[in-house]
Amino acid sequence: MAPRTVSPRPVDHRPAAASAAASGSSAALPRTLAEPAAEVPSAPAPGPIETSRPGRPGYIPALDGLRAVAVLAVVAYHLDELPGGFFGVDVFFVISGFLITRLLLSERERNGGIALGSFWIRRFKRLVPALFVVLVA
Repeated sequence: MAPRTVSPRPVDHRPAAASAAASGSSAALPRTLAEPAAEVPSAPAPGPIETSRPGRPGYIPALDGLRAVAVLAVVAYHLDELPGGFFGVDVFFVISGFLITRLLLSERERNGGIALGSFWIRRFKRLVPALFVVLVA
């Protein structure tokens, strides 16, 4: 059985005025927008600070540090050293959501869709061994 994929919807990234100009309806546009604009060279957009590790494309080391701070905040809360341990949990979940969304978007960009079954199998394979260690210990 083929994996179920979610296909992206086509999006027109042009502003509404440019979209109308491209379709040929220049009657409602001001004279300056009805004519094609000269191309303005722009500097390349700076990318996120990333390093590549084998098997982990787009790895962002700073997120490991932020996750560690979140875990330490939860541990400090349980040791009655820090009030408000929920802050660490919130930070951890926000980082996890960001990373999962980033994985899904990169898969959609690479493959034109997201294989949800494969995605959940990969999560299962990653998390279940740790679950067994916790349950046995």
